[in-house]
Amino acid sequence: MGIVHHGAYLTYLEAARVEYLRALGYPYERVRDEGNRLLGHRGGGALPGAAALDEEVDVAVRVASAKGATFQMGVSATRGRRGPC
Repeated sequence: MGIVHHGAYLTYLEAARVEYLRALGYPYERVRDEGNRLLGHRGGGALPGAAALDEEVDVAVRVASAKGATFQMGVSATRGRRGPC
């Protein structure tokens, strides 16, 4: 115990994607209410490995491409420094 398993990163990446949209003034509830759907994300990048308890994990989100009604978001995670413990 005391580590974040690499499989948990997908949950963090999805939460970051939802928060990014909220910060843009377009929360997921609005996306859904307008009849739009955001499809799941395609993995493929390397995950940073298991993080220790209280180690910071930085998640970055960006719009990778936008064309017409379609856009793709890039999401990545990196392990940061250990906390004060």
